[in-house]
Amino acid sequence: MPAADLLGPGVPDQGIEVILESLKWLHPDVSIDLYGPLENGYAADDLNRRGLGRVRYLGVLDEVRVQERLFHYDALVLPTFHPGEGYPGVILEAYAHSVPVIATRWLSLPEIVDDSCGILIEAGDPVAFADAVNRLRAGLELWKALRRGSLERAREFSDRERTEQFVALCETLASTATAGQ
Repeated sequence: MPAADLLGPGVPDQGIEVILESLKWLHPDVSIDLYGPLENGYAADDLNRRGLGRVRYLGVLDEVRVQERLFHYDALVLPTFHPGEGYPGVILEAYAHSVPVIATRWLSLPEIVDDSCGILIEAGDPVAFADAVNRLRAGLELWKALRRGSLERAREFSDRERTEQFVALCETLASTATAGQ
């Protein structure tokens, strides 16, 4: 992976400033495309100017376009510290496309991102963010391993897997209730 093309958030507390501040430590061939709604006074032109051609805001994507775009990226970055962050669906979409994730050790994210499929960093730390991106960019074997891990992780979140788990739980509960009668 000689260059790194990354997909990132468009919402400020999902890490825009962390990404922009990390530019001074990121390898020069790393580029990050931001998607999503802009809030809190951010403007596309300002973000693109501050991104120095390496961080680009590209707008809002609908679900179909997210699926199409994920094939074009080496990793998904989500250096979030959003207080309402749950389980971002885009992470599961990235896994389904065999795309590793760099995210923060924030709220529920460590439940779905671990070292088998991504890299976790501390929230609000642009140096740690740059280090994680640079490690992934420089480590072809690490990148390949995380790609494999992300695809494995996607299977854990598949509808079929969850349905089978639910049916097994129902069968266990039903047999326990029947045994107690």
